[in-house]
Amino acid sequence: MSLSILIVATALAVLAYCCTAGHPGTVAASDTVSAQRPLRGDDTVVSAKAKFELGLFSPGSSGRFYLGIWYKNVPGKTVIWVGNRENPLSSVASAELRVSTNDGNLELVGLSQSSASLGVVWSSNLSSSTVSSPTPGSNDPAPGMFTDTVDHNGSSEFFYLWNGSRSYWRSGVWTGRTFANIPQAAWQNVIFNQTYVETPAYRRLTHVLYDNATIERLVLDFTGQTNQYLWLAGSQRWQLIWSAPTVPCDVYALCGAFGICNQRRQPPCQCPPGFAPAAERDWGLSERAAAVRRQRVNRRGGHGFECTEAEDAAQRPSTFFPVWASARVAEGDTAAVADPRLHGNVSEGELERACRVACWCIQDQEAHRPTMAQVLQALEGVVDVYAPPVPQTLQHLTSLS
Repeated sequence: MSLSILIVATALAVLAYCCTAGHPGTVAASDTVSAQRPLRGDDTVVSAKAKFELGLFSPGSSGRFYLGIWYKNVPGKTVIWVGNRENPLSSVASAELRVSTNDGNLELVGLSQSSASLGVVWSSNLSSSTVSSPTPGSNDPAPGMFTDTVDHNGSSEFFYLWNGSRSYWRSGVWTGRTFANIPQAAWQNVIFNQTYVETPAYRRLTHVLYDNATIERLVLDFTGQTNQYLWLAGSQRWQLIWSAPTVPCDVYALCGAFGICNQRRQPPCQCPPGFAPAAERDWGLSERAAAVRRQRVNRRGGHGFECTEAEDAAQRPSTFFPVWASARVAEGDTAAVADPRLHGNVSEGELERACRVACWCIQDQEAHRPTMAQVLQALEGVVDVYAPPVPQTLQHLTSLS
């Protein structure tokens, strides 16, 4: 996430530099694309410090040509930005990158694979290209199924989305030094300085390398895997320094609603006690996101409650716990409902508060039930919780005892 923003900014800055009309005596013609000096065919332009190069390239033996930016002095043409990802050229012979005399935008003109006539195949004002976006394959820069986005609900999290809408991986919220789900990134602060600023008007993540000679990149590939690399000039290779997701259980909601993910087991997705796969066939095909459903157990269930094996209280194997607990709370004996495995190490005040909050949450009228924010404030003791009226459901459960 952070590196993608850095690289995108770098790429666009290089484009802005390369495409600014040159001033005589200050900028060499070979470093400039302007209305008077378009870039044609196999020509390229190199940034002032010879770190980046812009031109047309063809991945592998695809026969498709793209406008891109790559590292000038890194072997293998490591492309960090692609312009016409969705509309490749079929040839470079007639290709031309120019500055439009109408609006000043960059335009790539040529023969696309979908048209037999010359035309604009890419324009900078219509481009949504980003460096970290994945591709369908290693030799295909076309947009893939995964995208990188900030949380639209307003938090400081970044998400990887599958197919534009389904959450695949999340960074966790900003902790002040890094993101909650990337704790290992804190030690990388010796390489770069990373800051996050949030205001009512914008949210901004800044990633600045301490050493301008350092080269790093972030790649979100077509499988949804994100890899962060550091270039080792001495050994002339890319060193992997971070990746996500690292294990299957890092994938957001891999096992669906109520599913349990255990990376030590194969398959990793399991159902909790009292639940079963909502679609057995899908689970058999490793499609876990279909979630799990509760199994009905004929043991004094109903009234909005069902009993599963996991709900049997210790030393009370034949007792329906909500009935027993309701009776104890009604009698004022809240200490009795504490888990016996705590061996009495529990605050009676906190336990009584929790019971009151729970009672408020099952009030007969929905308008009388607290919001989640109010529940958290009540449990933390920020607000007082007075004794609620006894809901009819609780009265009925108590009568069953």
